[in-house]
Amino acid sequence: EITEICHEEKSFIKVKVARGKHTFTIANVYVPAKRTEARIDYLNQLRHKLDDNTLAVGDWNCVPDRMLDVESKNPMNYNNLGAALLQQIMGGLGLIDVRREQLGSDKEYTRVGDYNHHITATRLDRWYTPGHMKQMQTYEVRNDFVFKKQPSDHKMVVLTLDDKLGDKGRDRTTCKTPPWRCCATP
Repeated sequence: EITEICHEEKSFIKVKVARGKHTFTIANVYVPAKRTEARIDYLNQLRHKLDDNTLAVGDWNCVPDRMLDVESKNPMNYNNLGAALLQQIMGGLGLIDVRREQLGSDKEYTRVGDYNHHITATRLDRWYTPGHMKQMQTYEVRNDFVFKKQPSDHKMVVLTLDDKLGDKGRDRTTCKTPPWRCCATP
C-alpha cells in the first residue's frame, strides 16, 4: 500500500510503501537517454533525492560494467556517459546493485535495440538497494508484462523481498510473512 508520494516529477517518483511491519521508500528513475551534459546534470540532482534507505529502480541509460552489461560488436565502444558518476552517487549512499553481485560474471540483459546501426543488448534497467537491508532479494527479468499498446524495448525487472531470517549468503529460515514482489517498468 502506498502511504505517501514523497516526490514526483516527469522522470522521477519516490513513494513510501507499507508492507506488514516494514515501510519501504521506493524511487522509480528515468535518466535521460541523450548522452549529453543533461544526463550528468540529472544525476547530480538525483543524489539529493535519494538516501541510504531508498530502493531505487530505473532505466539508468548507462551500465556498471561495459564488458559484463553490454553485448555488441565492440562493448568498449558503448557510450556509457554518467556510469562513473552514478556508481559514485550510489556507493556514497550505500545503495548496491545486488543483482550484479548475484550474477557474478554471468550476463543478463534488460534492453535490446539499435546502437550505432548494430544490435546491442544492455542491462540498463536495474535496482539499487540499501546495503544494510536484511530482506532476501530475488530478481527476475520479464518480458511478458504489457501495459501499453506499443511494446517496450525494455524488460521489466521484478524484485521480490522475503523476510527470511539469517545471514546473507547462508540458508535462511522462512518467516510467516509472505514474500513481497515489487515491479517497476521503464
